[in-house]
Amino acid sequence: MKNFTCWFLLSYSEDEIIQFSTEKMANFKAPRGITFVHELPKTALGKIQKAVIRKDFWKGSGRMVN
Repeated sequence: MKNFTCWFLLSYSEDEIIQFSTEKMANFKAPRGITFVHELPKTALGKIQKAVIRKDFWKGSGRMVN
């Protein structure tokens, strides 16, 4: 996992979350970076707009492929 968007663990630092995840799961599954946001984008029905999150994640790269 390359990056992880976190909106509810604001009392922990990025390094603490990454360290905890590498201890509890395999290295290739642990996030390399964390992005803290105050609010996730939602539709009028209250569903999270995952396409908007992915768009921000892939901004600046030529293709949306890892």
